[in-house]
Amino acid sequence: MDYGRWIKEAFYTLAHNMYLWVLTLPWLGLLWLDNVLSGGIFIGWAFTLRRITAGPELNRLLAPANTPGEVLRVIPRLFYYLLGGRTYALVGVLVIGFVLWLLRIFLTGAVIHQAASRPDSPSPRLEESLHEGIRSAPCVFLVQVFMVIVGILIALPFFLLYILLFARILHGAGSETLGTYLVGMFMGTFCLLLPFSLLLYFFLSLYKNLVYQACVQGKHGFGTALVVAWRVLRQRFGPVIVLGLIAVVVNFVLGLVQSGFSQVIKILFQAEGAGVIFGYFIWIGIALLLAFIILVQEIFVLILYTRAWPDLTIEEGSSG
Repeated sequence: MDYGRWIKEAFYTLAHNMYLWVLTLPWLGLLWLDNVLSGGIFIGWAFTLRRITAGPELNRLLAPANTPGEVLRVIPRLFYYLLGGRTYALVGVLVIGFVLWLLRIFLTGAVIHQAASRPDSPSPRLEESLHEGIRSAPCVFLVQVFMVIVGILIALPFFLLYILLFARILHGAGSETLGTYLVGMFMGTFCLLLPFSLLLYFFLSLYKNLVYQACVQGKHGFGTALVVAWRVLRQRFGPVIVLGLIAVVVNFVLGLVQSGFSQVIKILFQAEGAGVIFGYFIWIGIALLLAFIILVQEIFVLILYTRAWPDLTIEEGSSG
């Protein structure tokens, strides 16, 4: 397998296919707006919290909350009191997140179709890629739902076992040993379930991206795409693992860059007075940079699998 060629072609497509950036421009815009609102919630919030907690209004708001029912009734008012106008920004983040999810469903097929052309051949027309995105959207949607269900079904037995062990410890341990049991249980959970969760996420991500390719490049329906992707994963297990590790490394590097720029919000969190307004202007620029990094992370993985898919299938004689 020519891994170097896959990486080179993926980066070349990312850098030179202008149609790809035109397709993903709405994606970038929504990511930017999402970052602006989500980060803007925290700008200057430290001063607001100090002012709120120092005033008598918070105590008056919590005073009637003596029963569980009263607590539930107070929570929405307390939430709005703490956030104020930021509540609307939070609602905006939730709405934009839903719209982004829908947009990804349609653009996944479009990006794969646009990136599937050879670097030395003309790129597909925009309308062709958009048509492919619409055609493959039901399959992409079902793939995402399927992966969530599979993840829940795999994790559910471990969660139930965790609950049973927790209940047994609470029932059987004395007060002097309860703390020791709980610390041991939580440490064991961290050491055992965290690696399992990472491996599960890694393999589900591998399989999901292969199914996307079967949906779009193979033009299969959902059920057939699952079978074709599973056959490719099983027959070309080594190359697919390497492919996934390449994507992990690239995402890790870009994630570190993203994390570095995100640290600015910790400084803006302490802003006061005119510094809050100045902080918003700074954050608008940083939010655009973060949106660009996030977009590159997501579409690079799609392009990488797109460039690898013909080799993974043709060499094994698989359909698609």
